[in-house]
Amino acid sequence: MDKTRQVINNYYPGIDSIILVGNPYAGQSTNTASVDLYNLTDSTSITNSLLEANQLYGERIFLQTGN
Repeated sequence: MDKTRQVINNYYPGIDSIILVGNPYAGQSTNTASVDLYNLTDSTSITNSLLEANQLYGERIFLQTGN
């Protein structure tokens, strides 16, 4: 079991995965908006949680990580 699953199981018994859902957008199409889950305890990003988009506000779409 990886460290992320151990943390989830310690704080939320019976939960074996989580997903991140976001609606990121950029101010200009040449920019990129980045969102990811961050583990404050270990000061590290959660593997495979990164969502990135360069859509403008009116063109934004929902993005979701795997679990």
